[in-house]
Amino acid sequence: MATTPSYNGSDGGRIDLPTARQWAQNHRTTNPSGLRSHYFGRDILDQILRQPGCTGIRVYYALNDKQEKVLLIVGTDAKGNPQLPASPGTAPGDNAILDFSWPCPPFCPPGTDL
Repeated sequence: MATTPSYNGSDGGRIDLPTARQWAQNHRTTNPSGLRSHYFGRDILDQILRQPGCTGIRVYYALNDKQEKVLLIVGTDAKGNPQLPASPGTAPGDNAILDFSWPCPPFCPPGTDL
């Protein structure tokens, strides 16, 4: 395993299902009433990955105005820098900051937890 990210698009890796289930259970044990997951559709993820120079994504933890936990997704360049919009309003094709996921709970299809 690498000790520093390369930011070339190949970073990250897979873990096996038993490990993933254990880690998810660890979270649910320490935070039983908390959020378990967020669903983002493919189109929104593809929008970020198609940004010029994008080699990966970075996910930020955040709290919205209602103090609800949300995830913010931005593209990253070959140096690991976030690809942020140049101005407050973004047009299609501009760098984007994405949210509007479907949190679980309450949007949990039956039998879908790790």
